[in-house]
Amino acid sequence: MIRLMLIPETIEMARDALNAGVDRLFLDLERAGKQQRQGTGTWISAQNLDDVRRYRDAFPDADMIVRTDPWSALEISDLEQVIAIAPSQIMLPMISGFADVAAMRDAIAGRMPLLPLIETVASADLLAEIVALDGVDEIDIGLNDLHLDRGDSFMFQPLADGTVARLAAIALAAGVPFGFGGIARLGHGDLDAELIIAEHVRLGSTSVMLSRKFKDRATGPFDWSGEIGRIREAEKRFARRSEAEAEADRQRLVATVDQIVRRKTADQKQGPR
Repeated sequence: MIRLMLIPETIEMARDALNAGVDRLFLDLERAGKQQRQGTGTWISAQNLDDVRRYRDAFPDADMIVRTDPWSALEISDLEQVIAIAPSQIMLPMISGFADVAAMRDAIAGRMPLLPLIETVASADLLAEIVALDGVDEIDIGLNDLHLDRGDSFMFQPLADGTVARLAAIALAAGVPFGFGGIARLGHGDLDAELIIAEHVRLGSTSVMLSRKFKDRATGPFDWSGEIGRIREAEKRFARRSEAEAEADRQRLVATVDQIVRRKTADQKQGPR
């Protein structure tokens, strides 16, 4: 089963989502360099250490991941405060080299697992070494920053061109679970979330983020149980596919991404209207 992650906006939202079947809370403390990389229109988390404490106090048994700043910008005192809150895992973003991961692993010193976020070309190239490191028991592939680092025009190009499949194979060969990307509700998103879930199942992924768009255009009280139920039913349906059916779904995703990239390229050439 794919574990569903959520960046909660309120305690009430977290409670509703967890009760409906969301598996993990994701608290995001990353700030360093984020706006410069992603542009002024990018949403950047405003969560802080007090928020992490509030969510841990409210949900002491919940699976909770905390993302810190990159190793080069991380204060050890801040890391120690995160560790004291006792999240389930600590995520390290923007890895520039193997030394970043090794240093973070050593600083955590076995007190909880380290979850490297593979979102740079450098970390993707080093994945075989990263997954072999003691203390790393899972990885996540961050498509947004990875596509920017590669110079792609659309976030899901690394999924369509086989990059994610290659990284997934490295992780699985080492016995390390992996997840990637984020999804809106099924039937929504620039790339239909159903196509993305189909690839999660085909590749053997065990984790995905419910994006901030997951609740977009929902009217009235949000039906967490209904929407999570639709994802679970899609998982079951995709797990029953033949190899030929799974390949057909993959080709449909590739064709859709290609259409989106072509449209974005044409829009860029036309410029502002």
